[in-house]
Amino acid sequence: MAEPVPSPQLLQVVRRARTDSRRDLDGQPLQPSLTADALRRYPGEPVTLFLRLDVLDDAATDAVVRLTTPPGLRVERFHAPAGLSTPTSTFFGDDASPGQMLVWEVGAPGKARLEFEITAVVDHDVARVAARASDGRAMNGSAMPMPVFMLECVAEAQAHINGASLTRSQALALEVSPNARYLKHLPGIYESDELMSRLLMLFESFWAPIEQQITHLHYYFDPRMTPARLLPWLAAWADWVMDERWPEDRQRRLVQALVSLYRRRGTPQGLRDMLALYTGLDPNSDAIQIVEHRASNFVMGPTAYLGPGVALGTRNIAHTFSVRVRLPPLMRTRPDLTPDEVEREEARRRQVIEEIIEMEKPAHTRCDLQIAVEDEA
Repeated sequence: MAEPVPSPQLLQVVRRARTDSRRDLDGQPLQPSLTADALRRYPGEPVTLFLRLDVLDDAATDAVVRLTTPPGLRVERFHAPAGLSTPTSTFFGDDASPGQMLVWEVGAPGKARLEFEITAVVDHDVARVAARASDGRAMNGSAMPMPVFMLECVAEAQAHINGASLTRSQALALEVSPNARYLKHLPGIYESDELMSRLLMLFESFWAPIEQQITHLHYYFDPRMTPARLLPWLAAWADWVMDERWPEDRQRRLVQALVSLYRRRGTPQGLRDMLALYTGLDPNSDAIQIVEHRASNFVMGPTAYLGPGVALGTRNIAHTFSVRVRLPPLMRTRPDLTPDEVEREEARRRQVIEEIIEMEKPAHTRCDLQIAVEDEA
């Protein structure tokens, strides 16, 4: 059988996608994104591609989404957003293991986010077709006894906006090794042993998730990167019980700032910073005000008289302070809430603020809390 020839159609799409991948797409009316559940696979293993298209202009019409998979990667099934028609499918390249292009007609979606999920399988004979699937790229490193092939997938979005045609694309490279990586730890005689390679692939599949966790272990201790379910565990290191009513982004900032907050616990600045973390307000603005009540008008002198029932100062209330918080309306950030839900959320928000003050203030003090919600306008 003749060696497969690179498809000019795929080469053109891949080169354009690489150019778009290096551009900053922020602010573009069409923003395609393509990723996968794994970027390294062996022959016969499945891979799930996640394609997302953000349309940021209501004037977009005749929108089309294309996904191109190279020879060596066989699409088995896909899932598209509800309401889209069945995609057209075009094959190209090697008859035994062809490349494929899926095309969805989107029409005029308005401002929308469309998400697609495509499951494909790496061909068992990928070593024969992968090197020429896109532009013949194959890497041979001294640390790898066998070649590693790159299978490039391309997501492409096209639409007409205000009479002009706009196309944006995103490329994704999958690394495929025809042989087990663990072969490099064995004597060279085993490099050509296919049975040994397949047996080692099994062990690599078992150990790969553990290896990945060990390699990226430091990310689990970073509040900005750790999975959300580990945030209460990290907070417990500082003897803090995480309140799950806090939004996730503010939980992350809280865990990151816990040590510095403990140094200022019981002070006005510490309380202000804690309230700012929960509410999302600027701690340096007048949206959070803390006033301590002191006997600044009491003067010792010949006329001063101390006795039962005498308070120091005309407005003095010992060991008290006031907190005034001006919050934005919930409807500004969560317009989907009903009036009853807004009322419940406002009560919950006040309850959390009261609990924060109770935890952060000195035990012998009392607080007068006043919460004001800004007008919708």
